[in-house]
Amino acid sequence: MTRRALGLWLALVFALGSIASFSARADDTPAPPPLTDQAERSRVKEELASGDNDRVNAAVQEVKNSALGTSDTRKRQRPQDLQLLIAAGKTDEAQSIAMDGIMANIATNSYAVGGFQAIRAKALLADKKNDEALAAAKAYYNVCAMRSNDDAIKVVTQCLAAAHPDDQDIVERFKREQSGSGPTTQPGADADPTPLVLSTVQVDPGPFEQAIESNPGGNYEQLAAKGNLLLLVDKPKDALQIFLQAIDSADERHLGEAFENVARAIRAQSGSIGAANAYLQGIKDKAKQVG
Repeated sequence: MTRRALGLWLALVFALGSIASFSARADDTPAPPPLTDQAERSRVKEELASGDNDRVNAAVQEVKNSALGTSDTRKRQRPQDLQLLIAAGKTDEAQSIAMDGIMANIATNSYAVGGFQAIRAKALLADKKNDEALAAAKAYYNVCAMRSNDDAIKVVTQCLAAAHPDDQDIVERFKREQSGSGPTTQPGADADPTPLVLSTVQVDPGPFEQAIESNPGGNYEQLAAKGNLLLLVDKPKDALQIFLQAIDSADERHLGEAFENVARAIRAQSGSIGAANAYLQGIKDKAKQVG
């Protein structure tokens, strides 16, 4: 890590006052996005339930516009609005729009990418495709912004419970793991560490393989996009190397985000939020020393 990077990080720490999250924010635009009003949401729910194809299709499009944002509200995207489609049984549509949202934001908005990936997991869970939902939830945990940690844990626990109804302890084991820094060995045991809960979950790389292969990984945005894609397909070790490389390509505007990218890869690789937070705290401490 260069002195320049540490100095800029220090400036960001004191300017923003927190190391919790420096991903691209979704709340910078002052104008309110669509479908935040309860009356509007109720109206859309009625349209989705109307049974009239034209009205239903128009409502789906309205939800899509709200979720993805328009050219003047791109920073105010609302992935959570896709839950209106899930509640209406339009899970395929919700997943398709969520994929559009992921790819539109893959380079520099991990908060939005995570939000759309969460929708994929929730749609699969609603369809009772529990194993697929758990895999999607793991990808959400891997890729989400640090400020989404609590929600990622919530989604993973819901999917774990659904996918492993006969394992009463699996949810609690996963929660316990989040306060540590990695696998733990059972007391008195000489064997290999007990595998982390998420390490047993396999993620299908299919939806993102082509995007990874076609990404040249040259400038900061390309590197950030590739790292995020690697997190989505559960290759955190590879993502970590990409994100470390991206730090040297980041300008002042993206440097804080670049450090959080590394923390997210550490979280995915260790299966522990504690490990990622420890990394960020270490960066902050080093930055203070340089300053």
